[in-house]
Amino acid sequence: MNNMELLADALSYIELNLCETITAESVARNCFCSKSGLEKLFRNVYHYGVKEYVIKRRITIRLFMFL
Repeated sequence: MNNMELLADALSYIELNLCETITAESVARNCFCSKSGLEKLFRNVYHYGVKEYVIKRRITIRLFMFL
């Protein structure tokens, strides 16, 4: 699996589980990769880790609920 496929799988998992408890470990486990590899990929693409990405997505969703 290349990095773009891994990122797509991780983002899909996150989007489908935003209302649940999401950890970098759970995302990595679901994508069949290491936590450190997943964190490295997120930091290279988004400039922050999985946890920060999940928090930002949740904030974005909440903001759009009030518009």
